[in-house]
Amino acid sequence: PLYPLLDAMRFVAAALVMFNHLRGRQFVSYSEVECTNSTVKQVFYCVTRLGVESVVVFFVLSGFLVGGLSVERFMRSKYDPRKYFIDRFSRIYTPLLPNIAITVGACIYFGFRTSAREVLISLASLQGAFGPSIAINESLWSLTYEVWFYMLCGGLLALFQSPLRYKWIAFSVVAASAFVLSRLQVAYLFAWLLGSAAFFLKGWRPGLLMCVGLPLMATGVF
Repeated sequence: PLYPLLDAMRFVAAALVMFNHLRGRQFVSYSEVECTNSTVKQVFYCVTRLGVESVVVFFVLSGFLVGGLSVERFMRSKYDPRKYFIDRFSRIYTPLLPNIAITVGACIYFGFRTSAREVLISLASLQGAFGPSIAINESLWSLTYEVWFYMLCGGLLALFQSPLRYKWIAFSVVAASAFVLSRLQVAYLFAWLLGSAAFFLKGWRPGLLMCVGLPLMATGVF
């Protein structure tokens, strides 16, 4: 019964990210707006500045739905590294490849400068770690974190489950993930791990979860 609510949370978070990008590119800054109703102005600029916070919500939900579920499968000896990585790569690259193609096409059509290096960095989900993303698609920055969270999680689980002859592959994946994530903000990894840990609270009574969760949420909002 919790998953429809999580889908709703993802929808709201996605909408807030969209509004944040829209306001940042189409509206002037807060101090430049003359408004007779200061409350409307404050509410509008408050709601439309929640882009980063909404991305953090995405990371927590991703940790819950991917990290926590994968660890649970591992604990029940049902984790399949091959299926895990196929699922994750199809999840990422099915929307990413047309996204990059459309972005490059827009750059060419509107005359924005981009380079093959930026395209390759975005294809490898290394934007922000080893270079910028494609010039007009800065929102791809969060994908670097998502991809390498997946890689780290899958590599660690495979390291403890795979036959000895495959452990060096799993170790290489973990080492590469750690190297990439070391060049990014570690706080986002904490958010993902927090979501993974929260997966194992599902067995708690709903009333107890509310008593713990609502004060934490209120503290975060404050």
